[in-house]
Amino acid sequence: MSGPAVASSLALWTAATGVVWTIAGALLLLWGWLTLPLGRSRGASARPPVRSSRPLRVVAGALISGGAAVLGALLAGQGNAAATIVGAQATAGAATFVAREAAGFAAIFSGGSGGGGLLLAALDRVGLGFVRIGDWIANGARIIANGISFGAGFESQYVVANQAAVAAAVATGGLVGWVSASSRWKYSGVATYIGLDLVALGFVACSLAVVETTTNPLAAAFGIWLVGAVLFGFFLMLIYQFYALEHLTGEEAPAAEDDAPAADPDAPRPFVLVQVASYNEPPEVVRECLRSVRALDYPRDRFAVQLCDDSTDPASLEGLAEFCASIGVEFRHRTDRRGFKGGALNDGLASFPGPVDFVAIVDSDYVVQPGFLARVIPEFRREKLGFAQTPQAYRNVRPGALSRWYELADSYFYRVVQPVRARYQSLIFCGTMGVLRRSALAEAGGWSEQCVTEDAELTIRLLARGWEGRYLPEEFGAGLAPDLMSAVRSQQRRWAFGGIQMLRMNRKLLATKQLTLRQRIDFRTTALFWFDGLFLVGVTVALAALVVASWSGAWLPFAALPVPVIVALVPALLMIDGLVKIRGALRRTREVTFRDVVGVLTFWYAIKLNDLRAAVRAWFGRPMAFVRTPKHPAVDPGRTAALAAALRSSTAETVIAVGLAGIVVASPWVWMATGAVVPFAYAVFLAWLVYYAYAYASALWFDYQSRRNPPPRLPEGVTGPGRRPAAVEPTGP
Repeated sequence: MSGPAVASSLALWTAATGVVWTIAGALLLLWGWLTLPLGRSRGASARPPVRSSRPLRVVAGALISGGAAVLGALLAGQGNAAATIVGAQATAGAATFVAREAAGFAAIFSGGSGGGGLLLAALDRVGLGFVRIGDWIANGARIIANGISFGAGFESQYVVANQAAVAAAVATGGLVGWVSASSRWKYSGVATYIGLDLVALGFVACSLAVVETTTNPLAAAFGIWLVGAVLFGFFLMLIYQFYALEHLTGEEAPAAEDDAPAADPDAPRPFVLVQVASYNEPPEVVRECLRSVRALDYPRDRFAVQLCDDSTDPASLEGLAEFCASIGVEFRHRTDRRGFKGGALNDGLASFPGPVDFVAIVDSDYVVQPGFLARVIPEFRREKLGFAQTPQAYRNVRPGALSRWYELADSYFYRVVQPVRARYQSLIFCGTMGVLRRSALAEAGGWSEQCVTEDAELTIRLLARGWEGRYLPEEFGAGLAPDLMSAVRSQQRRWAFGGIQMLRMNRKLLATKQLTLRQRIDFRTTALFWFDGLFLVGVTVALAALVVASWSGAWLPFAALPVPVIVALVPALLMIDGLVKIRGALRRTREVTFRDVVGVLTFWYAIKLNDLRAAVRAWFGRPMAFVRTPKHPAVDPGRTAALAAALRSSTAETVIAVGLAGIVVASPWVWMATGAVVPFAYAVFLAWLVYYAYAYASALWFDYQSRRNPPPRLPEGVTGPGRRPAAVEPTGP
C-alpha cells in the first residue's frame, strides 16, 4: 500500500470535527453510566420531581453539549485559542443571561405589589430579555470572527472545524433539551442522549473523511455503502435508546384530576364476555386455560366464557365440546377460518345472545389469575377509556434455554417500551390478557379480518376515534413460550408482516390529526424495528467487500489523525452503552445479569433476517396466512437430526456466517503473500467480521439448542412452580 494520500482541507475539516464530536460524546456517555439510575427502582414517590421548563432545558442542553465539545477539542489536541475562547464565552454568556433573567423575575415576584403591577413588570422583563438575546447573538458573531482570525495566527489547521463542532454540538444539545422537556427527563438522561448523538455524528464524520481521501473508486464505493448502512443503524439506535432513556430518566406528567364518578358499590358489575381464542392447541392446554378463566374472582352471573375455536386437527377437538359443557363455557367451532383470529372473535361476539359491556381476550395457552377482571374492570370508570392491557408472561421458562431469552426480549417490550408509550397514549393492545369496551370495539369497526396482527391494528383505529388506553404493569396470567426456534421464527414473521401491513392499511389515519404527533411517530418507528436487518446486512456486505477488495490493492487511506482508533472503538462503545441501558431498564422491574442481556442481544440478532424477509414481503403487499405458533416440540430427535433440522431452518444465516469466517481466515494469508502494509482499521474490520459471523451463527445455535433441550411439559393444571388454579365445579351447559 502506498503512503496515505494528501488530505484535502475539507477532509481535514470533517475529520477534525468528527474527532471533537466523538471525544465529547464519549465523555458524556461515560458520565451517563455513572449518573443514570441503573439500579432497581425505588418507586415514583421516592424520585425527586422533574422540572420540564422548555426554555430552561434548551439552554441546559446547549450548555452541556457546548462544554463537552470544547473539552473534547482540548483532549483531541485541537484545542486552539479560538475554540477555547468561543466555547468559554458562549458558555459564560448563556449562564450570565439565564442567571440575570432568573434574578430579575425573582425580584419582581418577591417585591411586587398588586397583580397588575406584577404583570407589567414581568412583560417589561420579557421585552428586555429579547433585547439582550439579540445583543448577545450579535456579540457572539463578532467573537467567533475574532476567534477564527486569532486562532489562524497560531497556524492551526482546525480552527473552522472546532468552531463548527462547538456550534453544531450546541444546536444538538438545544434540540435534545427541547425534546426532553415534554418527556420530563432528568438531566442525566439529557446529557447521555446528547452523548449518543455526538458519538454517532463523530463516527460518521470521521468515516466520510476517510472515504473522501481515497483515490480508489472501488474502495470509495464500498466505503460510502458502509457509511450509509451505519447512518441507518445509528438512526435506529437513537430511536431505541430514546425509549430506554425515557424509561430510566423520564417521569409521568402530573396526572389530571380524575373526574370519573366513583363506582357505586351497590350497582351491578358490568357484564364481561371472556373470549378464549384457540387453533390446533393440545386439548389439555385449552382445558387448563378454561378452568382458570371459569375460576375468576368476579360475580358468576356477570361474566361468561366463550371458546372461539378454529381447529382443523381432530386431535385438538377431542373432548373439548363435552368439557366446555361440563364447566359452563360456550363452545364455538368454525371450519372456514375466515378472517383467522379476528374473524373468530367477531363471529363469537356477534353470536353471543345477551348484552355485553366489556370483552376480555385470553389466548388458550394462558392460565389466568383469579383477580384479573376484579382489578382491570374498575379502571373503566372513565368513559373514554376504550381498552386496558396487562403484560404477557410465561410459565415454562428455564435458565439458559431459548425460553429464557425469548421471555427477556418480550419483557423488554412490556416493561420498557409499553409503559413509555402509555404515557403518550400510543400503547399497543396485544391481543391477550387485555380488556376492551364493547362500544369502543363496535365504533372502531370490530377486529380486522385482513391483518394478521389484528390486535395492534385495532389499536390505531381505537386511538384515532378518541378512545384512550390504559397499561397496568401487573401480571395476571402466564402462557407458554415457544419451545423451538422455528416456532419463534414463525411467530416473528407474523408480527413483522402484520406490523408493516397495519401501517399500509391505516396510512391515511397516520397522515391526519386524528392521531397526535407522538402517536404517529411511535407507530411509524415501531415499523422500523422490523427493518433492523437492513443494518446488519448492509454493514456485513460493506465490511466484507472492503476486506476482499484489499486483496487486490483497493485500500481505504487514513490521514494522520486518530481516525482509525475512532473507527475501531466507536461501534464497540455504542454496543456496550446499549447493553448498559438495556440492563438498567430491565433491572427496574426484575433481576438480570449482563449474561442475560448478552443473551437477549444475541436472540435479537438471530431473528433479524427472518423479520426483514417478512417486513419486505408486507411492504410490497404480498399476502401471508395466519400461522399459529406451535408450543410443544416432538421428542428429542438426537444430535444429527437436530443439527440437520436446524441447518434447514437457518440456511441463509449459516451460509453467511461460514462465508464471513472464510474471509477472516483467508485475509491474513493473502496480505502476507502480497506484502501489504495493513492499516490498523483493517485489523478492526476483521474483528467486526468475526462478531457479525457470530451474530448470524446465533440463529443456528438457538435452533439446535431448542431442538436438543426442549423444556419439560407442565402437567395439566400446573400454572407455575408449586401453584395450581382454583378448582372449578361443573355448572352444566
